[in-house]
Amino acid sequence: MAEMVVAEALATLSEIASSGARSLLPHLVGQRFEALRAVVGSNGPLSDVGCRVADVLEEFYEFHRYRTYLCHGVSDLSFGHNGDWLITLHMTNFSAGIIKRSNVSITATQAALLLEQLRSARQRLDGQLRGMLAALNRMQR
Repeated sequence: MAEMVVAEALATLSEIASSGARSLLPHLVGQRFEALRAVVGSNGPLSDVGCRVADVLEEFYEFHRYRTYLCHGVSDLSFGHNGDWLITLHMTNFSAGIIKRSNVSITATQAALLLEQLRSARQRLDGQLRGMLAALNRMQR
């Protein structure tokens, strides 16, 4: 859902001449978040009206690493004697010719907490984006 609200915000911003986002419609999800961050960040053309969006984007970015593991990694799932589960997510990245292997383990309890935090951050992101776009629409009139 967060990926969709960011994509829709960029689409709307691309239609607003003063936003500076006309050419910022990247294909990859991570690049979309970065494009939005560039527009609303402290040096961006919408830093004044988008400062709260920038703050929420920073908070939301903490969840991006889990998305990468889930979408591009592999996982091992195990169950303890009490029925709780543990998932270990594995990734292999290549950067500047260097192989980097990493993993993260998440318990069922941690996953529930992460999910609640993610939902809350996504709602704040959605709300701040809607507020920013409404303010821009008012300014365009």
